[in-house]
Amino acid sequence: GWIIGSGIYTEDVLLEISRITNKLNNILRLNLLIISILSIFILWQGLRLERKRIYAETAFLNSERQLSDIINFLPDATFVIDSKGTVIAWNFAMESLTGISQNDMLGKGNYEYAMPFYGKRVPVLIDYVLDPNKDKSDRYSLLDVNDTKIVGEAYLPLSDSTGRYLLG
Repeated sequence: GWIIGSGIYTEDVLLEISRITNKLNNILRLNLLIISILSIFILWQGLRLERKRIYAETAFLNSERQLSDIINFLPDATFVIDSKGTVIAWNFAMESLTGISQNDMLGKGNYEYAMPFYGKRVPVLIDYVLDPNKDKSDRYSLLDVNDTKIVGEAYLPLSDSTGRYLLG
């Protein structure tokens, strides 16, 4: 007829479980608050960066448009190539001189910009700016190349059986 007791009351166990549960709930609430604050901060930073990106992109496009307008309305026949030799600008005076529209020339590479003048793809004066060591052919009656400038003069036979001297 023995009875063995542990000395723990169920009310004490339930009270301890309740305290632990409350403590864990408070920690959970704190974690959720921290996560919410961090999420809002990250969202705010993302929106701020997106606004900066949009502003920079708009400024770049406006600058590109202004530069294009300046080049287009220069009275001298002008074209621009990028470092890969691709035509990125072909102004109205160049259209008038060659009879080739911007749309037909923009994006062309591989010396295609020389075709209206020489009838073949050959380096022209602008190519010596990108590579001063290029073979300098006899196309230029005057060609002065130094560290700060390149000056050349050439007779350009045009497709309409006329020609012009070009000094660049």
